[in-house]
Amino acid sequence: MADVSFSARTLTLALSGTAGNNHAPLRIEQPLSKPSVHWQVPQVLPLDLADGPRDVVLHDMGPYRMQGKAWGRPDSPPAPGREKVTRQWTEIMERAWPLLARVDPSGAEDVSACLRSIEPLPPSRPFRWHSATTEDGMGGMAASQPTGAEPAAAAQFAAVLTHEAQHSKLSALLHMYSLHVADVAYRFYVPWRDDPRPLRGVLHGVYAFTGVARFWRGHLLNGCSLEEKGLAAFEFALRRRQLLVVLPKLLQEQELTELGRRLVERLLDTVREWQDEPVRTDCLRWAELAVDDHSLSWHAHHMVPDPDLVGDLVQEWGDGTTHTAAPEQAWRYPAPRLVADPVARHLDARAVLMRMRLMPATAAQVRATDTPGELVSGARQADVHLLDGRLQRAEALYTAEIRAHSNAGPAPGAAWSGLARTLRGRQEHACAVRALGSCPELVRHVYASIKLKSASAPNPVTVADWLGRTVAVP
Repeated sequence: MADVSFSARTLTLALSGTAGNNHAPLRIEQPLSKPSVHWQVPQVLPLDLADGPRDVVLHDMGPYRMQGKAWGRPDSPPAPGREKVTRQWTEIMERAWPLLARVDPSGAEDVSACLRSIEPLPPSRPFRWHSATTEDGMGGMAASQPTGAEPAAAAQFAAVLTHEAQHSKLSALLHMYSLHVADVAYRFYVPWRDDPRPLRGVLHGVYAFTGVARFWRGHLLNGCSLEEKGLAAFEFALRRRQLLVVLPKLLQEQELTELGRRLVERLLDTVREWQDEPVRTDCLRWAELAVDDHSLSWHAHHMVPDPDLVGDLVQEWGDGTTHTAAPEQAWRYPAPRLVADPVARHLDARAVLMRMRLMPATAAQVRATDTPGELVSGARQADVHLLDGRLQRAEALYTAEIRAHSNAGPAPGAAWSGLARTLRGRQEHACAVRALGSCPELVRHVYASIKLKSASAPNPVTVADWLGRTVAVP
């Protein structure tokens, strides 16, 4: 508790119960717009917008921030160079907000109503602009600090503003109404996260990304520059497809309340209205690849097959039983268990590479590097070959990575999902494609166990082909 008094243009704060208290009172003198020994002035972004001037606080001081350890202590003073940082934030806001108002007026209204402060986060790599809100912090958001070098920066940040405004709106709704019964289990797959999510998190995700899809649709249909058309088409097609994966399944959840079900129904109706809108063929194809690729990688990491079945299959492989099993002799595949894998990271790496390929400046960077992982965390040279259509080269690199993987656990799911993509459409590997597409976790775990027991690592495609013939996959 503190005692607060104001006199002679001075605000005084003192801890209550001063007996034995060694803390001197804190005195802050007016005007509050000037710093003093006890007072640092909050930085404000003075925005001159089409709908009138606005002030947004740059929340870079104080203990109540969302920033991670990499960005200093929560109670640390603002970093040097505040003026430059403020200029960067002002510039990106004055570019993104009018764009949002032009292409997505309802989204701009939401941002105008919700946004009061921005907390800077560390700058991010291209197309991985991080942002966050808290359920109890209405009006505040955190976002990656702009550098001025981000491709399609205004459009990207407009999407970030919409995303976080959607979270703020849903948080307010959840404080007033129940959209689901208590359910804290992390049991859901969503195609925009590396980890399993709880029901509340899924609701937040579908609500936020419906707003993001609406923005990119508006940007695509309302005077998008030629340079950004490919990116806008990809983003709209990607978010539309992701939502159509999640929303129908979410609607079946018994834990939703009547109001929660109505919310999901309305979101699904909205996205289905966009379902048949034409999108550039190459962007649509990449969006479909990105969603399918993420799903396969995620399931390879987080789903665990029955260990007894894995052991029996490894034994059969060791016995040399590699003939084609008759349907009645095929191993039945019981449903795998969900066990969160903490090493699953950057499952969207190929999607980020797709974005980079769709913008001229970053496309040149991808073409010029032999180490794409330095541009995009989690990316491989094999991914570049895959997106370029050099499937045999990509297959060789994915195969080599899986065979060379020396950690205690199985090789990364993204390597297996990339391998699966290189084999599609090849009749001689139809069984491998079926196994990798239906139960990637089984292929991943069986291969890792075979490799542990073998003098040399077998060809992953050979093992996947064998499993596709030996197991009655779903």
